[in-house]
Amino acid sequence: MTSLDLICRSRSEIGMFGSYYFAGWALMVLIVPPLSDRYGRRKISLVSMVIQTMMTSCLLLSRQYWITCLCIFILGLNAPGRANVGFIYMTEFFSKHGKGITGTVSGIFECSILSLYVVIFLFISKDTNYALIFATSISVISFLGLLWLDESP
Repeated sequence: MTSLDLICRSRSEIGMFGSYYFAGWALMVLIVPPLSDRYGRRKISLVSMVIQTMMTSCLLLSRQYWITCLCIFILGLNAPGRANVGFIYMTEFFSKHGKGITGTVSGIFECSILSLYVVIFLFISKDTNYALIFATSISVISFLGLLWLDESP
């Protein structure tokens, strides 16, 4: 909080972090999925994971409010490729029965990670760098895993 000088910022400026993310998502959610139909889900997923890794790394290093806002907005722009296209890409490798289970496990995993961030922030450390290091690590692992997969069937 002190590295971004959030203590001196208004509540609306702090609240804009989430708004920037969802504004980016809303802008790209109608554009990216059709691109994945045209160019392939694997390519879109790979590019999304590279962008995700770059932006979480930038957030880790950022000490300026507006650079942080820009990174969060770009993460929002990237979200449809990572979440929407990535989810569809993942489920295309499973049978009809497996898709339901995979979707459920994926949702539980995503909610668990977000809950873990909250627990760490509330009880262990107010330093968000731990969450960003974890997010960057997961992005790198996901990218490396995607390199081994073929285009969806």
